Amino acid sequence: MLADFPVAIIGAGPYGLALANYLTASGIPFIILGKPMELWRNHTFDSMNLRSDYATSEIEHPNHKYRFERFCIESGVLITDLAGQLSVSIFRQYIDWCFAQFSFAVKQQYVSSISTSAKGYQIETDQAESFTAQNVVLATGIAHHLHTPTAFRSHTGIVHSYHTREIQSLRDRKVLVVGSGQSAAESIAVLLDNNNQVEWYTRTDPVYFSEPLNLPKWLFNQIVRLPRFIRSLNPALIQRSLSLFSATTITPNLKSRVTTIPHHKNLPDLGSYDTIVTATGFRYSLSDLPFLSKSIKSGIRQRFNYPVVSKRFESSMPGLYFSGAITEPFFGPPMKFMIGARYSAAVLARTFQ
Repeated sequence: MLADFPVAIIGAGPYGLALANYLTASGIPFIILGKPMELWRNHTFDSMNLRSDYATSEIEHPNHKYRFERFCIESGVLITDLAGQLSVSIFRQYIDWCFAQFSFAVKQQYVSSISTSAKGYQIETDQAESFTAQNVVLATGIAHHLHTPTAFRSHTGIVHSYHTREIQSLRDRKVLVVGSGQSAAESIAVLLDNNNQVEWYTRTDPVYFSEPLNLPKWLFNQIVRLPRFIRSLNPALIQRSLSLFSATTITPNLKSRVTTIPHHKNLPDLGSYDTIVTATGFRYSLSDLPFLSKSIKSGIRQRFNYPVVSKRFESSMPGLYFSGAITEPFFGPPMKFMIGARYSAAVLARTFQ
């Protein structure tokens, strides 16, 4: 009884696409499902920059096929400083350039359920397609893990900062932005440009720093370039270490925008605002993945709501692997994500050979 595919990749962000490139190079059949690079196409502000630079934002390929230098030459994009922050508009052009060269197809459907079967795993999609896979790699990113504090959930005009399209469409509203990080600052800038009356609420003072952690740039770069070492550490130790520094910094270029508006340290009257934008980040939990069957969830060993995985990213459910945000929260989108994607793709490709 053979499965339809040896490997199914769930998620078409940087982790999923990196693995697809590595499996293609190794000649391993697979299927990949998801909306390609959806976060950067539909959930980043059009006028902003990524927090990662060019060199650490490339879509990973074992032969380095998607270098930014090559993209610039072939696309006629003029960039004077490849070490600087990458604009969203140029990154979207880069994504399109990469997709035109992929030798595999992405099935652009969402997964509605995953359950065990005699062939490994049974996968159903939101378009009523069904197939089986011997191995499943979950690289589903951050979309399922939006966090909105309880105090704001009853407001009728609540919008999480993940929903950038909705925020960009707001005009002539009285808006409260909640949060002390980059997403809050970017939301404020966009809302001000669109003639909204904006106020800001933070529980802590914002930190203005170029990197997501308040660390010297050289040290920050060393940390994110050591994924194998970091994964060998106890997750609790990582969390405690990172908590010593600010993980919610704002780039200094936005300071002049956010300091011009009323800034509340105590929670204001929420009823006086038309809209509340909660730039309150993400909380990763296995329970947030609605497509996993109850039997699969109960069979996955967890620690701090994260799945416990082996050095090869396999969970306690044989053949079920995790790659990306839920197992590498410190390699998320603002943390130079392609470095984590490169490492996990190389490990998983060797596992399936």
